[in-house]
Amino acid sequence: QALEQLRQKEGVIGMFAFVTYTKMSLNQMRATLTLVRLKDGISKSFTVTDHLHKIASRHAQLLFDYLYRTPYPNYKNPLGDLVWVLPAPSDQRRRVSPLQARLACRSQGGGLPSVDELMLGEQAGPYHNGIVLKAGAFYHAAEEKRFLAGETMDPRGKIRLLQSDRQMARYYCIQQAPEPVPPEVPVPQKAVVESAPANKVETEPQKEG
Repeated sequence: QALEQLRQKEGVIGMFAFVTYTKMSLNQMRATLTLVRLKDGISKSFTVTDHLHKIASRHAQLLFDYLYRTPYPNYKNPLGDLVWVLPAPSDQRRRVSPLQARLACRSQGGGLPSVDELMLGEQAGPYHNGIVLKAGAFYHAAEEKRFLAGETMDPRGKIRLLQSDRQMARYYCIQQAPEPVPPEVPVPQKAVVESAPANKVETEPQKEG
């Protein structure tokens, strides 16, 4: 009812705010500032947990950042329609030869990623269509190369050429994402209308006179 009364004053009040408090401990409070736009009911909340005398300033900073900070677009998957595939179950905690890695990836309908794809996957991380690489470990890559995960001070860098088929390393596979299956559209069935049998008109045979 209060919201409806405020909406009647939309020409005067375009937005209203309220704060809810929850006591977390003797000196900590959790406060949620909620803004509601009267025109369409869209709301935005800002929650902080701090000492009571600091809550107002922290809310003010969050609100200022929300209104005036440069907006950034959402992160895009740099690999597009490619998806990562985990190593074979027995290979997930060990190093294997390049032949074993290639065979495992091929069995899943994919292949070894390129060095660029490994770098992009490491940058994206596990929550943005990427992967987790063990720092200091080598990973097999396409084009007879290996990629060193994490930071390194080695002057040889993070990308190494494969010297022999006996050089062991970890691996991930990569493959094309499956095509989305379109939803089945039910085919309307034609109604079959049975026609009533025609009435037979029996005629008496004419008598020969």
